[in-house]
Amino acid sequence: MNIRLYNARILTMEPGREVFYGEIWVKNDKIAYVAEQKELAEEWDRSQFPRIAWDIELDCKGNLLMPGFYISREDGDVITYDLRTRKPNAGDYMDNATMHSLEHMFATYIRNSEMGNEVVYFGPMGCQTGFYLLVRNSRSPKEVFAMTKEVLRQIYDHKGEVFGKSAIECGHYENLSLAAAKAEAATYLAVLEEQTNMDFTYPE
Repeated sequence: MNIRLYNARILTMEPGREVFYGEIWVKNDKIAYVAEQKELAEEWDRSQFPRIAWDIELDCKGNLLMPGFYISREDGDVITYDLRTRKPNAGDYMDNATMHSLEHMFATYIRNSEMGNEVVYFGPMGCQTGFYLLVRNSRSPKEVFAMTKEVLRQIYDHKGEVFGKSAIECGHYENLSLAAAKAEAATYLAVLEEQTNMDFTYPE
């Protein structure tokens, strides 16, 4: 799977490096290339890159890429995970169809996974920048992180209709889009593959 994110403001974890405009290329679920727009243009002019057949190309429209996977809180034996797909208050929000579709797909896959019995809840944030996943603490955060990535891969590889796409199962089934769910899953998976914060704490 080849994904191109372009027209993005990018914030890396490199000390001292400021936010810059550029592109991120993802190949086989791994970030393969990150570059400023000017650097990329120069490389293309020198024909340093072969032409790539992209599975997904996403115009980030100048928005800052800084989502992640975090522990939001712990209540008794339940851990609330913050699956933050978009940077808060940056003007880039999931539309209703994307949020609705990913909710159907992710909830179904994770409830039918090997940790399905430990899943308490999965649902979207009202602010349209991510989802909350509540899981019993019998599963470690690293296990939940790994399962989150696996579910995102399953969504991208899914064949057929969105789960629950019928009037009997959903109150707004015409608002479901598998393409929207796949695009959001692929973008978020690319970020999680590069996440190095394995304590899953919020940035200070």
